[in-house]
Amino acid sequence: MKTSILKSKIKRNNLGEYAGDYFRDDTSQIVSFLNKEGKSALFGIQREDGIYTIIGEKSVYYSTVSGKTGEISLSEFSEILHHNVMQKGKGGDFEFLQINDQRDLLWLYNQKAMNALWNIILWINQ
Repeated sequence: MKTSILKSKIKRNNLGEYAGDYFRDDTSQIVSFLNKEGKSALFGIQREDGIYTIIGEKSVYYSTVSGKTGEISLSEFSEILHHNVMQKGKGGDFEFLQINDQRDLLWLYNQKAMNALWNIILWINQ
């Protein structure tokens, strides 16, 4: 994947603006840490308490408020996100997304950040 194209997609979708101080790119500590662990992390968001949602080449890496860490494929994440958006509609709360039967909640920050993440995931996953 060409990082220059990815950076353009991130900028065009205003993820840095929508996520603000929570935005993490390929130079951030969490992305570097995940890559040292053998992941293919690219960018994402992370709260000050360490909760993160990081997009990789084939997966989404996350940590939950309860302290769990996990990984979900981009296509599965996209399907869950689509289903969630269809259920909640435009006025829904998009801070967290329930991703499995164990009720793990993946952090999305807000609707604008979620849309930006989703648009970039759709491009990566094509």
